[in-house]
Amino acid sequence: MDFDGVLLRQGGPAWNPLVADMLCHASVAQEVWDRVLSPAQRSELASELGCGREDVARQVLALLAGARRVGEASPAWMNGLGTTVHSPALEITRPSWQRGAEQVGLTASVLRSRFPPEPVERIGAAVLPRLLGCDCPELEDGERCTKPAHDGLFLMVYSIFLEDGNDLPTDTVAVAARAGGRGPWPAIRRSLVGEVARHVGLKPERVPDLIQPSEEGGPLVGLRCFSSRIARFPIDGPAYGYALPDDPLEKMSHRARNIARTAITHQARLA
Repeated sequence: MDFDGVLLRQGGPAWNPLVADMLCHASVAQEVWDRVLSPAQRSELASELGCGREDVARQVLALLAGARRVGEASPAWMNGLGTTVHSPALEITRPSWQRGAEQVGLTASVLRSRFPPEPVERIGAAVLPRLLGCDCPELEDGERCTKPAHDGLFLMVYSIFLEDGNDLPTDTVAVAARAGGRGPWPAIRRSLVGEVARHVGLKPERVPDLIQPSEEGGPLVGLRCFSSRIARFPIDGPAYGYALPDDPLEKMSHRARNIARTAITHQARLA
């Protein structure tokens, strides 16, 4: 992977906490689907998404669970990645990763003053539809597409990010898009979501064609609950170790699935 300098490949050890975390949450979603949800719950979620098959719903949910944090790949938030986890291994790798990012202008104190500290949920809601199949050129990030074929995509994305599950307020659209950053940032987020998509075996651009949720019932409550549950799952403990940016996707995927299985088993024992 190459995120234009976010992943430092030379000059010492490096660690990208975001891509590893996104893969882990996608794997947790798959494990929860397979081992925790009842057949009735799986059927209900597939029906809510409008998926014709449950295996497709499983892929879509895993992709969403992994891509949910894509808003953190933005100027005001990148410096904070990994700062809530404390371990000797992370303390060694974090400065090297941060120096590499700063060298290409992705994180620096000046960026914090230039970009508003917009909530990552709003940034995610503004940028994720474009990464999941709505690449309509006439739209700015955050604007809701008027094509009927994309209604379900926007409803699905907004349901996992926004409290009311509806559109972003008009006066926050430009702010959220601007806070996401220009320059290399759109490509970085596309790369991140692309890695999650490869991990779960689903092309991002296929999502609008695979779902047909109905807007009559308002926000997708089941999807919101499932997504929030996965996002809160404890998978960032130092005992799980850390991925290195030079690891190929296959190795990172294998590690993510092992972490997910361990975390699910541990939660089952606590229950």
